[in-house]
Amino acid sequence: MTFTGFVGHSRAKLALILALLDPGVGGVVLVGDKGTGKTTLARLSRRLLPEGTPFVEVPLNLTLESLLGRVDFSAAVQWGRRSWEPGLLARAHGGVLMADDLHLLPPEAVHLILEARERGEVRVAREGLSHLFPCRFILLATLTPEEGSLSPHFLDRIGLWVPFSTLTSRRERLLLLKRHLAGSRDGGKRGDLLLAGRLRKARELLSRVEMPGGTQDYLAQLCLAAGVRGHRADLVLDRAARAYAVWRGALKVLPQHVKVVAPLVLAHRQRPPEAAPASPPPRPDSRHSPSPPEAESAPDRRDHSSPSPGLDFPEASGPVAPQEQVFPVGEPFGLRRLTFRRDRLERRTGGRRTATRYAGQSGRYCRSTARKRGQDVALDATLRAAAPWQVLRGRRDRILITDADLRYKERERRMGHLVLFVVDCSGSMGARRRMTATKGAILSLLQDCYQKRDQVALIVFRQQQAEVVLPPTASVELASRRLKKLPVGGRTPLAAGLLVAYRFMAQVWRKEPRRRLLVVVVSDGRANQGLSDLPIPEELRRLAALLRETPLTDYVVVDTEDKSHLLRTDLARELAGLLGAPYFTLEDLRAEHLTSLVQAHLLPQEKGVEYSGGRR
Repeated sequence: MTFTGFVGHSRAKLALILALLDPGVGGVVLVGDKGTGKTTLARLSRRLLPEGTPFVEVPLNLTLESLLGRVDFSAAVQWGRRSWEPGLLARAHGGVLMADDLHLLPPEAVHLILEARERGEVRVAREGLSHLFPCRFILLATLTPEEGSLSPHFLDRIGLWVPFSTLTSRRERLLLLKRHLAGSRDGGKRGDLLLAGRLRKARELLSRVEMPGGTQDYLAQLCLAAGVRGHRADLVLDRAARAYAVWRGALKVLPQHVKVVAPLVLAHRQRPPEAAPASPPPRPDSRHSPSPPEAESAPDRRDHSSPSPGLDFPEASGPVAPQEQVFPVGEPFGLRRLTFRRDRLERRTGGRRTATRYAGQSGRYCRSTARKRGQDVALDATLRAAAPWQVLRGRRDRILITDADLRYKERERRMGHLVLFVVDCSGSMGARRRMTATKGAILSLLQDCYQKRDQVALIVFRQQQAEVVLPPTASVELASRRLKKLPVGGRTPLAAGLLVAYRFMAQVWRKEPRRRLLVVVVSDGRANQGLSDLPIPEELRRLAALLRETPLTDYVVVDTEDKSHLLRTDLARELAGLLGAPYFTLEDLRAEHLTSLVQAHLLPQEKGVEYSGGRR
């Protein structure tokens, strides 16, 4: 199979040609289902490169040292010579770095690849030594959406994004089969040679291409219409349009050149237009309908049906209350730094929040150990362990090391957390626009969690049910859309909210048994909708006891009750006692208090105290 003989996918071929023509375009990611030929086409583009051009593939089991480079341990021990073993980034200098299944690589590895591509160099510091490698390369990658995705930050740093669909034409599928059976006899090698020659000539003329002012204005209008954030899209579209123009034999970029390459540049950067805010329904006549707080204090009319014994979330069994309102999301605010306590578990995870022991061969080298950890040898500690025995071992020229001298690296890296908000969306939350403040606080915390690579989930309970309205995510855009549409009204099924939270955590731990969680319950505690025939207080006691047994989980209770009234129930304080959680009033939801209350709970009470919450 050859590049020109590859059937279909003309836009993917064009994107690869533009990336090979001008490395400043920022690379190409081919996005499509498994088995569509993404990797095959990316590898075939190697035929268009000059002879001897590096083409380095990134394995899925890579470590940061194999990516960046490391000290040559063998040369240091045998000959006492300081030398560096270049990593994949340095080996790809002047050529192509091929990352198949980019979404499956560790986030820190993706960050380093994109950062090195932009900088054109990488500095490695190991064992007290430092070395600077040049690494200017073209990034080619593939991605399967059903298996994972990339964060918006990473997406914006990728040049061209090409959907790679399955061939649906019968003629194309038959042609593909014939060319595959023909193998190297399909005569496509000559076409690849001609294409490589044309590419070489276009590369020589690229610096002479000009873009008139009218075309620049058209380019800017396209970026504004797509709603892109930042200016990287404009710069990449400029480079791609110039490359396409010279590929077509023109030395002046025209609007049609920009129009052809714009979908490749803007598809993964454009933002959906903001929907118009939904107008709240008209308020019912106060002479005939009770206000939401009065509706909350209605006699107990519990749902006597038993909860499902499985992991399905409770479903609504009643109509929507006419008192519902949709409050806007409050203004987000800057957060103080959230610092979580460390624990003693060893993990394989990423993030930027809390330091944890890392089980792999990446991360910061913090100490050495005699316990064997694969091939991750600590050179400095090994030499120190072997030094006192050199005379007894009869050393003459080289250092003599035995297996007993070997020391291994204990590594540390930061991890993300899952913050689960369990929010009361009953009628009482609409009083004094409390839900607006709650939504703003959640959005602000989500923005901070995105920066620290945390994840946030949201469970709401109202009427006769509780549901997960925001699955674990770090997307501010998705959270904003969900929060904006969150209604308020009806009864308070607090027990249902706690039950759904427990089932949700059980699902998380089945996949990630060592995941750290923080559960923030935001409610006034005035539960008036049960799950069974048991009294509501007894339901809450049993559920709280169940939640307290969950491992590696902290709880915080925020009371939304209006404390200015004389008739206060303080039921949320009782819930905090049942959960063994810190208790805070509604005033703590203000911008200057919400983050500090979570931080005060998570910071150690004494310096050096290890995490002790929950069971392991």
